[in-house]
Amino acid sequence: MQPNNFTAYNGGVDAISTLTGAAASVAVGHMSLEWSVWGELVLGGFTFLIAGAIFLMDLTDNIWINYTCFSLFKTIYLQLATICTFQIAKMLNRRRYALVFGINSFVGTVLQSVLTAIVINTQSLQLTITSQFLIYASYFAAISLLFTVRGVYTVLHMKCPAGGNHAERDTSLPQGSSL
Repeated sequence: MQPNNFTAYNGGVDAISTLTGAAASVAVGHMSLEWSVWGELVLGGFTFLIAGAIFLMDLTDNIWINYTCFSLFKTIYLQLATICTFQIAKMLNRRRYALVFGINSFVGTVLQSVLTAIVINTQSLQLTITSQFLIYASYFAAISLLFTVRGVYTVLHMKCPAGGNHAERDTSLPQGSSL
């Protein structure tokens, strides 16, 4: 989007978004949360915010709203990437970090490239820019739905395990860990 008689601040917005993403990641690192119980619900909620930001970017022509939504998107995305990386790393043997994160990065890049090639290919689908934003918002909404459904299942399963009395249920919760 490039309105007439307007100076674009894309680089500044990107830099500020990166800094706020780093600050959000540090803030999450100081939270104490039972990630094994609540993690998927947190991921679902934040992914839903990402979907909402992209959807709002699709609907508006206001550059400042788009800048704000992009900043929110990038901040949350960087925060979620940090959370997921930490959760994976704490389960791994140190000797396997390079292998797991290398494969993870490779597969993520391949999937992102395939999705981008399909969506932006003007020859096959002939999608407008707003249609592309709608597709990406729908993609994040679907991921949010998956995380939320799985999170609700996990919370219900952890809080109400099959069989046993109430005293056993209270002790069956895993110990909390902080990022």
